Amino acid sequence: MAGLVLFLTLAIALLAIQLLRYQQRIDKARLHSKRLAQILDHAGAHIYTKDRNQHYTYANKPCLDLFQIDESQIPDFSDSHYFPIETQQQLKAIDRKVLGGEANQEEVIVEREFGKPTVYLETKHPLREDNGQINELVGISTDVTELWRLKKALEMQANIDPLTGIANRLKLDATFQTEIDRARRYQTPLCILLGDVDLFKEVNDQFGHQVGDRVLITIAELIQSSLRSSDYAGRWGGEEFLIICPQTELNQATKLAERIRQEVESHQFETGRKLSISFGVASFTDSDSVSSLTSKADRALYQAKAGGRNRVCHTV
Repeated sequence: MAGLVLFLTLAIALLAIQLLRYQQRIDKARLHSKRLAQILDHAGAHIYTKDRNQHYTYANKPCLDLFQIDESQIPDFSDSHYFPIETQQQLKAIDRKVLGGEANQEEVIVEREFGKPTVYLETKHPLREDNGQINELVGISTDVTELWRLKKALEMQANIDPLTGIANRLKLDATFQTEIDRARRYQTPLCILLGDVDLFKEVNDQFGHQVGDRVLITIAELIQSSLRSSDYAGRWGGEEFLIICPQTELNQATKLAERIRQEVESHQFETGRKLSISFGVASFTDSDSVSSLTSKADRALYQAKAGGRNRVCHTV
């Protein structure tokens, strides 16, 4: 009898020790889970998981704050409750790709208020079970709006002439080559207009460079207001402007140049004197390159200058 009591006492003691160790492991796991949750809540990003139905199964505190929900609302929450329809469609396409086993990273632009976009860098990975099956994904969304705006500003600086606000030489070069390639591939017409402000040096000498700058700005505006939506205009250099006219025959391009010439001639500039612009118009042929087509327009422009300025000359 004493032996049985001793056995039961030892068994109970061992069970108690096992229960204590089990409780310690549970407490340790809870502490680890709590610590992990604290880390995720302070990670500086929106971190979440979604199931195969694209419903959220977890969201850290930044996510909850963004969506203005609490943890109890997560199971019933989906992108349709927060994002505009265009963003929903983009996110749905991304989620399908990730749930199909492919990690993904791309920028998502969210515009809940007109003209006030927020840009997120979305990084998503599939979550695999031990058997390899994918039932969830994990997403990390970082607000990169300021970097996006900076990038856009730098792109604009790289492509826009800082004085006139129209395309600069670098942007024109890229557009020029693209349109030549398209015209050659599809056998469509293409023309360019090379314009030069007549006697512009006299404006600078007589009125100063600030007035001269304002004259160029005004002429750029007159040019822009005369173009079709398919045309491209930019400052080629100094007081020269280049206009690229895709799918345009020579007679159409010549009429456009004449219209701009008349606009400049009739405009009342702050100098109080009449100003004019001369144009050389050239038509693309299959053997032309950027350089050769520009040379043709330049020769036509020279003819316009030599013929008395304030006129349009063209060449095939």
